[in-house]
Amino acid sequence: SLMRLYISDNFSRNVSEPFARNKWAVIRDIVIAPITEELTFRSCIVTPFLYSQDFQDGRISLAIISWCTPFFFGIAHLHHAIKRLRQGDSNVKLVLISSA
Repeated sequence: SLMRLYISDNFSRNVSEPFARNKWAVIRDIVIAPITEELTFRSCIVTPFLYSQDFQDGRISLAIISWCTPFFFGIAHLHHAIKRLRQGDSNVKLVLISSA
């Protein structure tokens, strides 16, 4: 699966031996951090939409907002992909997956 590919690639490149033995650090970095980042980012992106005049006038629906926020989330993380490509990673698909 994509998650297994992401985890194995990042562990082989970025995880030192002491970190690999610390299960709480792994849980924090692979489970808790992405969830809290997603919730925090979405709350920061959705709130301005909800207070916008376009939403209050009905020109933007909740469906549009929920489809737009992942786009902004992806754009906000694009710098990770650019950095990895500049470092010489040639597998573009893997770079994009691991940068998400």
